[in-house]
Amino acid sequence: RDDATTTTRRIFCRCEGCVACARARASATTRGETKTGCEREGQPYTNVETKTGRARTGTRKLCKPCLRRREKDRANAKRARETTSVNEDGGRGRASESKGAGDAMDDARIAAARRATGARAGGGGANLGRARRESVVLFGDSLTERSFEDGGFGARVQHEFRRFADVRCRGYSGYNTEHALCLLDEVFPLNEDVDDDGAFATYKRAPVLVTILFGSNDACAKNSSAGDVQHVPLPRYEQNLKTIVERVRRMQPSPRILFITPPPVDDEAWLRDCATRAAQPGLGFGSLLNDTAPNRTNAGVKPYAEAMKRVARFYDIPVVDLHAALEFSNGEVDETQFCDGLHFSEAGQRQVASLVIDALRQHFPALASRASDAVKCDFPDWKDLDARGFAAQISHHRDVVAPLLGAPNDP
Repeated sequence: RDDATTTTRRIFCRCEGCVACARARASATTRGETKTGCEREGQPYTNVETKTGRARTGTRKLCKPCLRRREKDRANAKRARETTSVNEDGGRGRASESKGAGDAMDDARIAAARRATGARAGGGGANLGRARRESVVLFGDSLTERSFEDGGFGARVQHEFRRFADVRCRGYSGYNTEHALCLLDEVFPLNEDVDDDGAFATYKRAPVLVTILFGSNDACAKNSSAGDVQHVPLPRYEQNLKTIVERVRRMQPSPRILFITPPPVDDEAWLRDCATRAAQPGLGFGSLLNDTAPNRTNAGVKPYAEAMKRVARFYDIPVVDLHAALEFSNGEVDETQFCDGLHFSEAGQRQVASLVIDALRQHFPALASRASDAVKCDFPDWKDLDARGFAAQISHHRDVVAPLLGAPNDP
């Protein structure tokens, strides 16, 4: 190129597979020439660099018809490999394939197996027979937030139902039932409230079980340093629990609900712990724990435990009475169950976990039957897989176990 003239070099397609290629070869043959490639120009392209914004133009080796022909040939070859890989060796790919081709064959094998099993089951498509994994929601304050500590009831519930449901811990340290009301749309989204692309789209389906444990913060003394933030009057606490229950029951199918009462408080141990934390500015409590008397007492928490049991009776909800379970008959608190007078020690976590699991087995026997040791609810036990027919077994396991399990939210 110079100032006066511009020379453009034309780059022709190097393929021999499209209609233009055939015409070029025929034309060359009539002229007694040997022709490779077609007479179409290669497909032009423009790439823009993300960092610099600079555009780079060029020409592909193939013209647009040849590119389409090559894509079609590749698709046909892939379908042929799918058919071969599913039929040979129970769907196992050949070890001689290259790594890249092997990855493609893995994807093809899965897709082909799903199509085949779906067609055999009556043409229901890829979703037919797909395993369904349920969810359990633990809703509460710091006692729930810490339920995955060693021996905690959250970890124990997840262990029990590890082949049936995912346990979602929704515990919030320091929260009372007034705070909890602000979380209901997020923690328990109704179907009409959730957009398919939203953050909670994965959890549109109602959980099969919800545990509710609030009250320790509601029972914070009104005249304490933290009272303005945490205290909730007893009648209001009771009404808030009803609101939470009614919101959870609006989900369909309606989840099972298990109440867990606030536990007793070791007054002296809790006062010492608050003083220790108040003396550490880095913890961020400020003046919230500057009290000369405990901001929670066992006598103050007990009415809230009783209020929860009243709500449980009103709605016919089973309840785990931690207050009664962790208090001696003389009214003294079993201090070995607590690490600071309020939160559970490892021994306490294990005790609470046993109480929760026992309650689930007693009040929700159908749910307990889904425990991992009883039946593999999501996919088959590996020991039962057939060496060649495993694809159909895995794809339709839910159809097999459904009659044994009943509806997900049966009692």
